[in-house]
Amino acid sequence: MIQLSEPFTCTWAHVNTKTSLILEEMRTKDSYYWGHVMRSCTYALEFGRQQRLNQTDLQLLYLAAFFHDIGKLLIPANILNKSDSLTPAEYELMNTHPVLGEEICSKLGPFEQVAHLVACHHERPNGTGYPKGLKGREIPELARILAVIEVYDALRSKRSYKPPFPLEQSLEILHQNAANGNLDAQVVSDFARFAENMIGQHSRPKTQTRPESLPTGQTMTLWI
Repeated sequence: MIQLSEPFTCTWAHVNTKTSLILEEMRTKDSYYWGHVMRSCTYALEFGRQQRLNQTDLQLLYLAAFFHDIGKLLIPANILNKSDSLTPAEYELMNTHPVLGEEICSKLGPFEQVAHLVACHHERPNGTGYPKGLKGREIPELARILAVIEVYDALRSKRSYKPPFPLEQSLEILHQNAANGNLDAQVVSDFARFAENMIGQHSRPKTQTRPESLPTGQTMTLWI
């Protein structure tokens, strides 16, 4: 359990009420999704703490990790779980999920900053990302962190089209992507040390359950 100070302007129960059915549907639709989201949340909290993010940014990174792929709810399951290469049309449709996720988050409550991070998590420092082709510091720092977290977990996970990669190979791929500008080089460097020191000792973290409540008082309690 991690105590995050500073009150949030909405309750987790409010968010939970609106998202429970959505997330359960997504879990059924894409078996990878739930574990990926929970691991991403764990990485976000643990790495964010190592980076000494302030309380507000740690909250935002956690929530962005929780909601970053929610737009895939609107992507057909046969595309999400396809083992072969996507067609150009399927790839184009898949690339709409950050914008779809931003729209969903915007309807949940006072989540403008979280929605923006969700929209930006596939932007790349070299400008080759989507949906807007943002470059460098045009991409929010927390979105650059989230991008590294998501890529790392995808590498370490079994998918319909690939086996899980070992830690060393996964970090090598992260560094290669940093070298060609697909990922923030400083974030990759910091995350690689984090992975070797923390995650490497215990493989991947166990899938965690999401917070059951987000009090409106002086602390936000996150169960991981």
